[in-house]
Amino acid sequence: MPPPGLSLSEADRYLLILRWATIGAAVLLAPFSGTGPGSLLAPFGAVIAVNLALSVYVARRRPFANGRPVATLAVDAAQALAATLLAGGAHSPFFPLFLLLVVELAIAQPARLAAAWIPTAGALHVAAVVVSQQGNWSVLSAYMAVGKLLVLLIVGALAIAFTEQLRHEERDRRVAERHVTQLTTLNELFFELNQPTADLSRAFEALLGGGRRLLNADVGMVLLCDPTLGCWRMTASLDRYETLGGETRLREWGWEIGSRETFTAGPAYGLPLPPGWPEAGSQAVVGIRLTTPGGDEPGALVVGRTGGVLADTEWLTLRALAREAELSLRNAQLHAQEHAQVAQLRRFEEARRSFFSAVAHELRTPLTVLKTLAPSLEDWARLSGGQQAEVRDMVEQNLQRLEAMITEILESSQVEAGAVTLNREPVDLAIRAERVVESMHPLFESRQQQVKLEAAPDLPRADGDRRRLDQILSSLVHNAYKFSPVGGTIRVVLASEGEQVKTCVEDQGPGVPPEAQNRIFDKFYSLPAQSTLAGVGLGLYICRELVALHGGRLWYEARPEGGSRFCFTVPASPGRPDGEGNDQDPGH
Repeated sequence: MPPPGLSLSEADRYLLILRWATIGAAVLLAPFSGTGPGSLLAPFGAVIAVNLALSVYVARRRPFANGRPVATLAVDAAQALAATLLAGGAHSPFFPLFLLLVVELAIAQPARLAAAWIPTAGALHVAAVVVSQQGNWSVLSAYMAVGKLLVLLIVGALAIAFTEQLRHEERDRRVAERHVTQLTTLNELFFELNQPTADLSRAFEALLGGGRRLLNADVGMVLLCDPTLGCWRMTASLDRYETLGGETRLREWGWEIGSRETFTAGPAYGLPLPPGWPEAGSQAVVGIRLTTPGGDEPGALVVGRTGGVLADTEWLTLRALAREAELSLRNAQLHAQEHAQVAQLRRFEEARRSFFSAVAHELRTPLTVLKTLAPSLEDWARLSGGQQAEVRDMVEQNLQRLEAMITEILESSQVEAGAVTLNREPVDLAIRAERVVESMHPLFESRQQQVKLEAAPDLPRADGDRRRLDQILSSLVHNAYKFSPVGGTIRVVLASEGEQVKTCVEDQGPGVPPEAQNRIFDKFYSLPAQSTLAGVGLGLYICRELVALHGGRLWYEARPEGGSRFCFTVPASPGRPDGEGNDQDPGH
C-alpha cells in the first residue's frame, strides 16, 4: 500500500495555509505596487475580513473535501477581481489572490474542466487590469499583464498536474486498501471455514458476513439441494432476511442451475427481482452455483445489495466466496466420514472385547465340566451303568457345545469371505420347522416349555437351500428356547407374504432394549445383560447373511405383550414340492 502523503481529503486545510500565504505575499508586494499606503488600507482591510470569514467557513464545512466548493470559488474570484480593480490594475499587489483561485480550480474540478476554467480566471485578471488602467497603458504595464497571465497559466498547469497525481495516488491507495481488506477477510474466512467441524450453519454465517463486508451485500443466503423436497433449502442467511422461508425453487427464478453457473436479477440488471425476494431496496441480486469435487451441484450462494451491478473484481470475490463454501461442504463431509469411521472403530473395538469375553466364557464352561469329569475316567469300571451314562451324556453335550462354537466361527468366516454357495430347490418350510422342533424336544422338556407350530394351509414352497434353511430355523428356535422362561411358550408361525414365505419365531423372554435393536445382527454383538445366554454373538449375524444370500431379509420385532419376535422371508418357489425328498432327509 502506498505510504500516506498529501491527500485531497485534506485539501481544505492546505488551502487555508495557502490562502493566508497569498495574503502575506500581497503584503510583501504592496511597497512595489507604486500605490500609496493610504489607498491600500481599505482593500487590505476588506480582503482580510473576507478571508477571515472564509477561513471559518472552510474550517467548519470543508467544502473541497465534501465536493461543494462553488460558493468558496465564487467569493475568491469576486475578491480577487475587486481587489485588482481597486488597487492598481497591472501593478496590484493582490495578484496572488488569482493564483489562489487557479489552485482551487485545479483541486475542485476534474482536469479537463480545470483546464477550461483556469484560462477563464486569467481572462478575468486581464479584464480587471484593462478596466483599472483606463487607457493609461505603458509598455511595462502590458508586459506585466501578459507576464502575470502566463504565470497564471503555468501555475494552473502545474496545479492540475500535481492534483491529478494526487488523485491517481489516492485511487491507487484506495484500491490497495480494498485489496488488503479483501485478502484479510478472505484469509480470516479461509482459516475459520477450514476448521475441522461439521457445523455448516456457523461456517456459512461467517461466509455471508464476509460477503457483507466485501460486496456491500444487504441480503445473502446459502441454499443447499434437498432431493427429498425437490427444491433448495435455505441453510444460512444474513441476520434479518428470512422472508423467503426455508424452501426455495430456483426454477421459479428462471435459473436452471444445471445449465448456468451464475444468476443475475434486479433493476440494476434490467430484470425483475426473484419471486418472494425481500424488497428492502435491492437493486442487484446475483447467485453462483456451488459444486463438489465429484461434480455434484449441492447448492447456490446468492447475495443482493442496494448498489449497482457487480464489477469484474467483485465477481472474482463472489467466486472466491463460492469456493470457500465448497471447501466447507467438503470439510463437513470429511468430518462426517471421519466421525463415522471413529464410531465404527469404537463399535468394532467394543465388539472385539465382547467377542473375546464371550469366547472365553463359552470355552471355560465346557472345559471346566470336562476337566471335572476327567478324574472319573480312572474309576470308570467301578461306576454304575447309570453313572457311566450320565458321564457320557455330559461329555457329549459339552463337546457338542465346543463344536457348535467352532462351527459358528468358521461359518462366519465363510460367509464374510463369500464362500457359501446355495443348493437351491423347492423346500417345504413347515416340514423343516416341524423337524427342527422335534430335534430340540428334549431341550423344551427340560424347561417345561411348549412350542406351537402354526403354518398357513396354502403355504407355498420356499426356493432355497434345505440345509441352510434348517440352520436358520434351528438358530432362531434355539435362541427362543434360551431366552424364554421355564414353562414359557414359543410360537413358530409360517405364512405367505406376496411372492415370499415368511417365518416368525416368538418367545416370552426379556426382549431387546430399543437402543440395541439395530445392533443385534452385528458380528460379535451380544447384550451385556444377557451375556451368559447370548453366546459369542455370531448366531444372528450368520442367520442374517444366510437369509440375505437367499434374497430375503431378517428383522426383529418387539411383542406388545413382552418378548421378542424374529422374522425372516425367503422367495417362494414355483417348482414342485420336495415331497419324498423331505421324508428321506438324512437329518441335516
